[in-house]
Amino acid sequence: MKKDDWLSTVVSRDCYILLDSDVPTMVKSDFYTDAFYTCRTLATSSYQQDCLLELGFRSILTEVEFCGDVSAEAQSLIPSRVRVAVRSDRDRVLTIASTSFRYDRFHTDSCISRQKADQIKEFWVASALDDESVKDVWVAEYGREIAGFCLTMQSSGAVRIDLIAVASEFRGLGIGASLVTALPSCLDQETVRIVAGTQQRNSESCRLYKKLGMTITLSRDVYHSGFF
Repeated sequence: MKKDDWLSTVVSRDCYILLDSDVPTMVKSDFYTDAFYTCRTLATSSYQQDCLLELGFRSILTEVEFCGDVSAEAQSLIPSRVRVAVRSDRDRVLTIASTSFRYDRFHTDSCISRQKADQIKEFWVASALDDESVKDVWVAEYGREIAGFCLTMQSSGAVRIDLIAVASEFRGLGIGASLVTALPSCLDQETVRIVAGTQQRNSESCRLYKKLGMTITLSRDVYHSGFF
């Protein structure tokens, strides 16, 4: 088990990540009553799931990870411009971050308020914009407005999409696809291997990645214990 320092700071409560390998050895007395815990376990591991439920964890959702090679040629099909974020984009990007998520584990957990879940996403993006992380922030412009953004980071020879969102008024226009397909050009590469996580119940996101030729390579169940 390890401390989640970032989340602890954001929600002003001690937060911990329970490692999948630690689950069978834990007992209820190992947990603090005033702390928040997260555990991710392979969706095929029924034994781990039973152990977590016995420890008082609640099942939240199933996360899926997509992976695939995306070519720069696909970008020409998308009617928007993608560029690196600049300081003047900050307010707009944070507004999108705090109003565009509903399927993630924080918004799905009934023990976490919508206001707190929105705040977590806003702080998440603010950390990247304020150079507190190794993540890159990209924005998609549609006309003269910023319609969406994504955070990326290098990960084992691939580019991992850490977070992606499109403002509600611009959904259905291909903005999400433009953010993904523009990455090879933004990184001056012809083809980029992209890894992206989403939620199984987020059908829009899953359809996007499948349409781009990406396939599911990992599925994990997410469990929480405690609240904030």
